[in-house]
Amino acid sequence: MEKSKYTSGNRPATIINKVLYFYNKIIFRRIISLIFLFIIVIFQSQNLIIYNKGAEDLFVISNNEAIMIKKSNKKEIRNVSSEVIFKDKTGVKLEFQNFLEPDEFLEIFLYDGESVDFKGDKKEIYDYVYYHLNRDSHKKSKEYNRAKETANFNLLRRTSELHLAEIMKNVNLSEIHASNSDTEVIKRLKRVVKYSWLGALLMTANTNKYTDFKQQMLRYFYENYVKEDIATYSCNGYTSFSQHFFLSELVKARDKLNITLPEYEIVSSSDEDNINIYLPKKCQEFNFVMKYEHLNTRKDSKSLIYKDILVKLFNYPKELL
Repeated sequence: MEKSKYTSGNRPATIINKVLYFYNKIIFRRIISLIFLFIIVIFQSQNLIIYNKGAEDLFVISNNEAIMIKKSNKKEIRNVSSEVIFKDKTGVKLEFQNFLEPDEFLEIFLYDGESVDFKGDKKEIYDYVYYHLNRDSHKKSKEYNRAKETANFNLLRRTSELHLAEIMKNVNLSEIHASNSDTEVIKRLKRVVKYSWLGALLMTANTNKYTDFKQQMLRYFYENYVKEDIATYSCNGYTSFSQHFFLSELVKARDKLNITLPEYEIVSSSDEDNINIYLPKKCQEFNFVMKYEHLNTRKDSKSLIYKDILVKLFNYPKELL
Protein backbone atom coordinates (compact mmCIF):
# COMPACT_ATOMS: atom_id res chain seq x y z
CA MET A 1 0.00 0.00 0.00
CA GLU A 2 1.36 3.45 -0.97
CA LYS A 3 2.23 5.69 1.94
CA SER A 4 0.55 9.07 2.07
CA LYS A 5 2.87 12.06 1.92
CA TYR A 6 1.19 13.20 5.11
CA THR A 7 2.13 10.16 7.13
CA SER A 8 4.88 9.82 9.74
CA GLY A 9 7.48 9.09 7.09
CA ASN A 10 8.09 12.85 6.64
CA ARG A 11 7.85 13.87 10.30
CA PRO A 12 11.63 14.17 11.03
CA ALA A 13 12.02 16.73 8.24
CA THR A 14 8.95 18.63 9.45
CA ILE A 15 10.27 18.79 13.03
CA ILE A 16 13.67 20.03 11.86
CA ASN A 17 12.03 22.73 9.76
CA LYS A 18 9.96 23.86 12.73
CA VAL A 19 13.03 23.96 14.99
CA LEU A 20 14.94 26.00 12.41
CA TYR A 21 11.96 28.32 11.99
CA PHE A 22 11.69 29.05 15.72
CA TYR A 23 15.49 29.31 16.10
CA ASN A 24 15.68 31.93 13.31
CA LYS A 25 12.75 33.77 14.84
CA ILE A 26 14.52 33.96 18.22
CA ILE A 27 17.77 35.13 16.61
CA PHE A 28 15.88 37.79 14.63
CA ARG A 29 14.19 39.06 17.79
CA ARG A 30 17.51 39.25 19.61
CA ILE A 31 19.09 41.19 16.76
CA ILE A 32 16.17 43.65 16.78
CA SER A 33 16.48 43.99 20.59
CA LEU A 34 20.22 44.70 20.34
CA ILE A 35 19.65 47.31 17.64
CA PHE A 36 16.95 48.93 19.77
CA LEU A 37 19.24 48.91 22.82
CA PHE A 38 22.05 50.45 20.77
CA ILE A 39 19.72 53.25 19.62
CA ILE A 40 18.69 53.93 23.24
CA VAL A 41 22.32 54.09 24.37
CA ILE A 42 23.25 56.46 21.55
CA PHE A 43 20.34 58.82 21.96
CA GLN A 44 19.90 58.69 25.74
CA SER A 45 23.49 58.82 26.98
CA GLN A 46 25.03 61.89 28.52
CA ASN A 47 26.66 64.04 25.92
CA LEU A 48 29.29 66.67 26.63
CA ILE A 49 30.86 68.72 23.82
CA ILE A 50 33.97 70.74 24.72
CA TYR A 51 35.10 73.64 22.54
CA ASN A 52 38.67 74.84 23.04
CA LYS A 53 38.44 78.53 22.16
CA GLY A 54 41.72 79.41 23.87
CA ALA A 55 45.17 80.03 22.43
CA GLU A 56 46.66 76.89 24.03
CA ASP A 57 46.12 73.15 23.68
CA LEU A 58 43.81 71.83 26.37
CA PHE A 59 44.10 68.69 28.49
CA VAL A 60 40.85 66.99 29.51
CA ILE A 61 41.40 64.71 32.50
CA SER A 62 38.72 62.17 33.42
CA ASN A 63 39.05 58.93 35.42
CA ASN A 64 42.80 59.60 35.74
CA GLU A 65 43.18 59.58 31.96
CA ALA A 66 44.09 62.61 29.87
CA ILE A 67 43.19 63.50 26.32
CA MET A 68 44.25 66.62 24.41
CA ILE A 69 42.07 69.06 22.50
CA LYS A 70 44.08 71.21 20.13
CA LYS A 71 43.31 74.93 20.08
CA SER A 72 40.25 75.81 18.00
CA ASN A 73 39.13 72.16 18.09
CA LYS A 74 36.30 70.39 19.87
CA LYS A 75 35.78 67.02 21.55
CA GLU A 76 32.62 65.05 22.27
CA ILE A 77 32.40 62.87 25.38
CA ARG A 78 29.57 60.42 26.09
CA ASN A 79 28.72 58.85 29.44
CA VAL A 80 30.57 61.56 31.32
CA SER A 81 32.40 60.70 34.57
CA SER A 82 31.49 62.41 37.83
CA GLU A 83 34.32 64.92 37.46
CA VAL A 84 36.27 66.27 34.49
CA ILE A 85 39.24 68.62 34.87
CA PHE A 86 40.29 71.03 32.14
CA LYS A 87 43.86 72.29 32.17
CA ASP A 88 46.26 74.07 29.83
CA LYS A 89 49.91 75.01 30.39
CA THR A 90 48.85 78.00 32.52
CA GLY A 91 46.99 75.81 35.04
CA VAL A 92 43.57 74.33 35.81
CA LYS A 93 40.82 76.19 33.96
CA LEU A 94 37.75 74.33 35.19
CA GLU A 95 36.90 71.53 37.62
CA PHE A 96 33.70 70.29 36.06
CA GLN A 97 31.20 68.44 38.23
CA ASN A 98 28.75 66.30 36.28
CA PHE A 99 25.18 67.35 37.10
CA LEU A 100 23.76 65.81 33.91
CA GLU A 101 21.12 63.10 34.01
CA PRO A 102 21.64 60.16 31.58
CA ASP A 103 19.73 61.76 28.69
CA GLU A 104 21.04 65.34 29.08
CA PHE A 105 23.38 67.38 26.93
CA LEU A 106 25.81 70.25 27.58
CA GLU A 107 28.28 72.32 25.57
CA ILE A 108 31.28 73.93 27.30
CA PHE A 109 33.20 76.75 25.67
CA LEU A 110 36.61 77.42 27.25
CA TYR A 111 38.39 80.67 26.40
CA ASP A 112 41.70 82.19 27.47
CA GLY A 113 42.02 82.84 31.20
CA GLU A 114 39.19 81.36 33.25
CA SER A 115 36.33 82.45 31.00
CA VAL A 116 33.80 79.64 30.42
CA ASP A 117 30.37 79.50 28.78
CA PHE A 118 27.75 76.77 29.19
CA LYS A 119 24.95 75.97 26.75
CA GLY A 120 22.36 73.20 26.97
CA ASP A 121 20.72 71.30 29.83
CA LYS A 122 21.36 72.64 33.36
CA LYS A 123 22.96 75.81 31.94
CA GLU A 124 21.41 77.94 34.72
CA ILE A 125 22.72 75.60 37.42
CA TYR A 126 26.23 75.55 35.94
CA ASP A 127 26.25 79.34 35.58
CA TYR A 128 25.27 79.72 39.25
CA VAL A 129 27.68 77.11 40.63
CA TYR A 130 30.72 78.37 38.70
CA TYR A 131 30.05 82.11 38.61
CA HIS A 132 27.94 83.00 41.65
CA LEU A 133 28.02 80.35 44.38
CA ASN A 134 31.43 81.15 45.91
CA ARG A 135 31.03 84.89 45.33
CA ASP A 136 27.62 84.93 47.04
CA SER A 137 28.96 82.82 49.93
CA HIS A 138 31.91 85.14 50.51
CA LYS A 139 29.56 88.15 50.51
CA LYS A 140 28.34 86.85 53.87
CA SER A 141 31.84 87.10 55.37
CA LYS A 142 31.07 90.43 57.10
CA GLU A 143 28.11 88.90 58.92
CA TYR A 144 30.09 85.76 59.76
CA ASN A 145 32.92 87.91 61.10
CA ARG A 146 30.51 89.92 63.23
CA ALA A 147 29.18 86.70 64.74
CA LYS A 148 32.75 85.52 65.43
CA GLU A 149 33.86 88.83 66.97
CA THR A 150 30.85 88.91 69.28
CA ALA A 151 31.00 85.13 69.90
CA ASN A 152 27.35 84.99 68.90
CA PHE A 153 26.79 81.49 67.59
CA ASN A 154 23.03 81.93 67.12
CA LEU A 155 23.68 84.85 64.78
CA LEU A 156 26.12 82.68 62.78
CA ARG A 157 23.62 79.83 62.57
CA ARG A 158 20.69 82.02 61.48
CA THR A 159 22.69 84.01 58.93
CA SER A 160 24.36 80.98 57.38
CA GLU A 161 21.22 78.86 57.13
CA LEU A 162 19.26 81.69 55.52
CA HIS A 163 22.05 81.94 52.98
CA LEU A 164 21.93 78.17 52.39
CA ALA A 165 18.19 78.46 51.65
CA GLU A 166 18.97 81.14 49.04
CA ILE A 167 21.60 78.93 47.38
CA MET A 168 19.25 75.94 47.28
CA LYS A 169 16.58 78.03 45.58
CA ASN A 170 19.07 79.03 42.86
CA VAL A 171 19.92 75.41 42.03
CA ASN A 172 16.36 74.02 42.36
CA LEU A 173 16.97 72.00 45.52
CA SER A 174 14.20 71.69 48.11
CA GLU A 175 16.36 69.73 50.58
CA ILE A 176 20.09 69.59 51.29
CA HIS A 177 20.07 66.31 53.22
CA ALA A 178 20.43 62.96 51.49
CA SER A 179 17.30 61.11 50.39
CA ASN A 180 16.79 57.55 49.17
CA SER A 181 15.14 58.95 46.05
CA ASP A 182 18.18 61.06 45.10
CA THR A 183 19.89 60.20 41.83
CA GLU A 184 23.70 60.23 41.77
CA VAL A 185 23.50 63.60 40.03
CA ILE A 186 21.36 65.13 42.80
CA LYS A 187 23.68 63.69 45.46
CA ARG A 188 26.63 65.33 43.67
CA LEU A 189 24.87 68.68 43.40
CA LYS A 190 23.92 68.59 47.09
CA ARG A 191 27.53 67.84 48.04
CA VAL A 192 28.89 70.73 45.99
CA VAL A 193 26.34 73.15 47.46
CA LYS A 194 26.79 71.94 51.02
CA TYR A 195 30.57 72.02 51.15
CA SER A 196 30.95 75.23 49.15
CA TRP A 197 28.63 76.86 51.69
CA LEU A 198 30.30 75.23 54.70
CA GLY A 199 33.80 76.02 53.41
CA ALA A 200 33.12 79.75 53.08
CA LEU A 201 31.46 79.75 56.49
CA LEU A 202 34.22 77.90 58.34
CA MET A 203 37.12 79.74 56.71
CA THR A 204 35.61 83.05 57.85
CA ALA A 205 34.22 82.16 61.25
CA ASN A 206 36.95 79.73 62.37
CA THR A 207 39.30 80.73 65.17
CA ASN A 208 42.85 79.54 65.85
CA LYS A 209 42.10 79.08 69.54
CA TYR A 210 39.60 76.49 70.64
CA THR A 211 36.84 78.65 72.15
CA ASP A 212 33.27 77.91 73.22
CA PHE A 213 32.14 79.63 70.01
CA LYS A 214 34.30 77.33 67.88
CA GLN A 215 33.07 74.26 69.77
CA GLN A 216 29.43 75.27 69.22
CA MET A 217 30.10 75.90 65.53
CA LEU A 218 31.89 72.61 64.84
CA ARG A 219 29.41 70.56 66.87
CA TYR A 220 26.31 72.10 65.26
CA PHE A 221 27.43 71.88 61.63
CA TYR A 222 28.91 68.42 62.15
CA GLU A 223 25.73 67.04 63.76
CA ASN A 224 23.33 68.71 61.33
CA TYR A 225 25.18 68.60 58.02
CA VAL A 226 28.37 66.51 57.97
CA LYS A 227 27.70 63.49 60.17
CA GLU A 228 25.41 61.91 57.57
CA ASP A 229 28.34 61.90 55.10
CA ILE A 230 31.06 60.54 57.39
CA ALA A 231 30.73 56.88 56.39
CA THR A 232 31.35 57.75 52.72
CA TYR A 233 33.31 60.96 53.22
CA SER A 234 35.76 61.99 50.51
CA CYS A 235 37.52 65.09 49.20
CA ASN A 236 36.23 65.44 45.67
CA GLY A 237 37.50 67.89 43.12
CA TYR A 238 35.64 71.16 43.26
CA THR A 239 34.99 71.01 47.01
CA SER A 240 38.22 69.23 48.06
CA PHE A 241 39.57 72.20 50.00
CA SER A 242 36.36 72.73 51.99
CA GLN A 243 35.95 69.05 52.77
CA HIS A 244 39.59 68.64 53.79
CA PHE A 245 39.50 71.77 55.94
CA PHE A 246 36.30 70.85 57.79
CA LEU A 247 37.34 67.25 58.47
CA SER A 248 40.81 68.31 59.66
CA GLU A 249 39.22 70.71 62.15
CA LEU A 250 36.93 67.93 63.37
CA VAL A 251 39.89 65.59 63.82
CA LYS A 252 41.76 68.13 65.96
CA ALA A 253 38.68 68.72 68.12
CA ARG A 254 37.29 65.17 68.26
CA ASP A 255 38.11 64.58 71.94
CA LYS A 256 36.53 67.87 73.07
CA LEU A 257 33.53 67.23 70.86
CA ASN A 258 33.37 63.61 72.06
CA ILE A 259 32.86 62.26 68.54
CA THR A 260 34.16 59.09 66.94
CA LEU A 261 35.59 59.26 63.43
CA PRO A 262 36.52 56.34 61.14
CA GLU A 263 40.21 55.45 60.83
CA TYR A 264 41.90 54.79 57.47
CA GLU A 265 45.09 53.24 56.20
CA ILE A 266 47.85 55.83 55.79
CA VAL A 267 48.93 55.81 52.16
CA SER A 268 52.25 57.59 52.74
CA SER A 269 53.64 58.28 56.19
CA SER A 270 54.41 61.90 57.14
CA ASP A 271 54.67 64.15 60.17
CA GLU A 272 50.87 64.51 60.06
CA ASP A 273 49.99 60.85 60.54
CA ASN A 274 47.98 61.73 63.66
CA ILE A 275 45.63 63.70 61.38
CA ASN A 276 45.88 61.62 58.21
CA ILE A 277 44.77 58.43 59.93
CA TYR A 278 41.28 59.98 60.10
CA LEU A 279 41.32 61.19 56.49
CA PRO A 280 39.99 59.03 53.62
CA LYS A 281 42.43 58.37 50.79
CA LYS A 282 41.21 61.24 48.60
CA CYS A 283 41.60 63.66 51.52
CA GLN A 284 45.12 62.38 52.20
CA GLU A 285 45.79 62.89 48.50
CA PHE A 286 44.58 66.48 48.69
CA ASN A 287 46.90 67.06 51.65
CA PHE A 288 49.88 66.03 49.51
CA VAL A 289 48.64 68.12 46.58
CA MET A 290 48.63 71.21 48.82
CA LYS A 291 52.16 70.44 50.02
CA TYR A 292 53.36 69.90 46.45
CA GLU A 293 51.80 73.14 45.18
CA HIS A 294 53.21 75.16 48.09
CA LEU A 295 56.76 73.90 47.53
CA ASN A 296 56.51 74.03 43.75
CA THR A 297 55.45 77.68 43.87
CA ARG A 298 58.60 78.42 45.87
CA LYS A 299 60.71 76.43 43.35
CA ASP A 300 61.70 74.10 46.17
CA SER A 301 63.17 70.81 44.91
CA LYS A 302 61.37 68.97 47.76
CA SER A 303 58.22 69.35 45.70
CA LEU A 304 59.50 66.47 43.54
CA ILE A 305 59.19 64.13 46.54
CA TYR A 306 55.48 64.94 46.83
CA LYS A 307 55.01 64.72 43.08
CA ASP A 308 56.49 61.23 43.12
CA ILE A 309 54.22 60.17 46.00
CA LEU A 310 51.13 61.53 44.27
CA VAL A 311 51.82 59.83 40.95
CA LYS A 312 53.01 56.47 42.30
CA LEU A 313 50.92 55.97 45.44
CA PHE A 314 47.76 57.92 44.67
CA ASN A 315 47.71 57.37 40.89
CA TYR A 316 47.30 61.14 40.56
CA PRO A 317 47.33 62.39 36.94
CA LYS A 318 50.81 63.74 36.22
CA GLU A 319 49.22 66.23 33.80
CA LEU A 320 47.83 68.08 36.84
CA LEU A 321 51.25 68.54 38.47
